[in-house]
Amino acid sequence: MRPASSRRHPGLLALALLASALASSCAARGSVQTEPRPVSSPTAAAPGSAIPSWSRSEASAFDWQTLDAIKAWLASVDASRLGHFRGEARLKLGTGLMGIDPTASESVRADRWERAAEQFSMVLADPDASRDQLDRATELHTIAQRGPKGARSASTTAAADTIAPLPGLVRRGAWAKAPPIASRLNRIDRPFTEFTIHHSDTTHRPGPEGIRRVHVDSERYGDVGYHFLIGPDGTVWEGRSLRYQGAHAGEGRNEGKLGICLLGDFEVARPTPAALRSLEQLVRHLSSELDIPLRAVRGHGEVKATLCPGRHLQRWVDTWRRG
Repeated sequence: MRPASSRRHPGLLALALLASALASSCAARGSVQTEPRPVSSPTAAAPGSAIPSWSRSEASAFDWQTLDAIKAWLASVDASRLGHFRGEARLKLGTGLMGIDPTASESVRADRWERAAEQFSMVLADPDASRDQLDRATELHTIAQRGPKGARSASTTAAADTIAPLPGLVRRGAWAKAPPIASRLNRIDRPFTEFTIHHSDTTHRPGPEGIRRVHVDSERYGDVGYHFLIGPDGTVWEGRSLRYQGAHAGEGRNEGKLGICLLGDFEVARPTPAALRSLEQLVRHLSSELDIPLRAVRGHGEVKATLCPGRHLQRWVDTWRRG
């Protein structure tokens, strides 16, 4: 258990960097030095230093064990020697503080986001930070400074209704054979804070309409459980309206999670390049529109005990989160 409030942590600067990294305005990017910065090799460890365990792809920044390991490493001698890992540690720590335990009280989450901003700020001030790390820290810092409610928190539902459409998006009305059942849906009462990635379990399952019918008829959901679905050819379908909480992560786990499902069984097959391109485009778009941290992405199996989204798609999740 973590206390409801804690003393300010140097990691607050890192969150400021995370918010800045997600910001797209010229003004935000102008706050970062424009001259090229050195890029430290991710595998160049100083003599006697080991590559930190938290940097491995299977390590998640959304559990306290990993966050504690990162904080301990940052306090070690290795952190002063390994510039690349130092920047990655602060970026991962800040992102983890913003995305962990989204059901915590508003005051607790606000404190964590402030500490995250500190971590991002430290990245921006680090002379060994690479250009990529500076860009990511700038975007993330901007988001962190807005706090967990986000810039649109005054009207969460209105924000979901007014986001710019993704180019090429197939709207729900163009594919669904029946409207949602409003009495079974829950309107969102807080902003989305992270993405949950799924697969549809089998290559033989029908497309969005078939999944919708299973969810409505068998699972008794009010609509298809996912907010977006992506086909092997890269087609992106609009699923459940962003005005409503999803039904995809598991009972009691859907709050604050935006669900994206790729069609296929990625325990046995690999996602197509077209599908992954669309997934990346969608995540970037929604991150910008809804102020969701760009790296706040988890596979379904990190939320509950399941093989979803399959080992091959989970590799994409791990790689994306590392940045």
